[in-house]
Amino acid sequence: MDVSNSEPLIGANVYWEGKSTSGVVTNLEGKFELELIPLPARLVISYVGFERSVRVINQKDAEKPIRFYLKQEEMSLDEIIIQERKPDEQLKNMEMGKASIPIETIKNIPALFGEVDLFRSLQLLPGVQTAGEGTTGLFVRGGSADQNLVQLDGAPVYNPSHFFRHIFSF
Repeated sequence: MDVSNSEPLIGANVYWEGKSTSGVVTNLEGKFELELIPLPARLVISYVGFERSVRVINQKDAEKPIRFYLKQEEMSLDEIIIQERKPDEQLKNMEMGKASIPIETIKNIPALFGEVDLFRSLQLLPGVQTAGEGTTGLFVRGGSADQNLVQLDGAPVYNPSHFFRHIFSF
C-alpha cells in the first residue's frame, strides 16, 4: 500500500530474496499469495516509483495477514536548459558572413603531394571560386581577390599569395 494515502499498489512485485524466480504481483486489491519457504526469510516488495522494501518474515508473522507500506521514491533531475538560436542572431552578431570549416573536413579532402591545400578547401564553401589554375586568389560571392580578409592565428595576412611565395622561394 501507498504510505501517503493507504491506496493499494496494483502490480507490485513480491518475491523471496534469493529466489527471484518464484515471485508474484499484487492483484487489484493490492493483495498477494506467495509460496511459503523455510522461515525466517527476507521478503522483497518493489513497485515503480516507490522505494523497495525488504522485511524479515518469521514463523509467527506468517500466521496472520501482514500489511506492507511503501514510500514514494524521491527523485530529482538535473536542470535541463533548451535554447534555440534567435532568428535575428545573424543580424546582431558581429561575425555576419563568417563561414567556418572544421579541421576534420579539411583533413578528409584529397591532398596533393601529401599536404592539404587550405585555399583549395575553401572552394567547398558556397559562393567561393578561384581565379583559375595556378593562382591563389579567391573570389567570394562575386567580389575580387583583394576584398577577402585572410588571418593566420588571428593576425591578418595582407597578401596570401606573396606570403607563400616568400616561404618557398629558391
